[in-house]
Amino acid sequence: MEYSINTPRNLLPEKGFLKLWIPLPLHIPAQQNIAIVEIEPQKAIVGNPITFGDIACVLLNFDLADLEEDLNVNIQYAYTRFQQEFKIDQDRIGPYDENSSLYKEYTKSYKNTVYDERFRKTGRKKSSKMRPILIYRQRKFMIILSKI
Repeated sequence: MEYSINTPRNLLPEKGFLKLWIPLPLHIPAQQNIAIVEIEPQKAIVGNPITFGDIACVLLNFDLADLEEDLNVNIQYAYTRFQQEFKIDQDRIGPYDENSSLYKEYTKSYKNTVYDERFRKTGRKKSSKMRPILIYRQRKFMIILSKI
């Protein structure tokens, strides 16, 4: 798997710090043999990439005052993915309870993570035609980002 982030320098603030938490595959029974092939730029890596535990990611930190060229990040990793199958009784899936503590916990803004009307609007737009479990599958990446 390979992906990259390329951002022109002029779109970033002149100074301050940019922290990127990049998701990696999490070591679970369905995902094994995780190998980090390359993370560039290496000098931006804080600590070690994490693939065990509750969440898998690598933290990159950039001092924008020192960034003279475009921001270019490249991540390459490999892993073995095994099929998982889940049987879900869709008749037992109800609407979101926006007053529940669980909903409030995972949709709140926290420190430098913002969950705002843009995310709510996307969810409402999709939920008008789909069940919540199907929305989750389409929004999985967005939800993961909001939890990091």
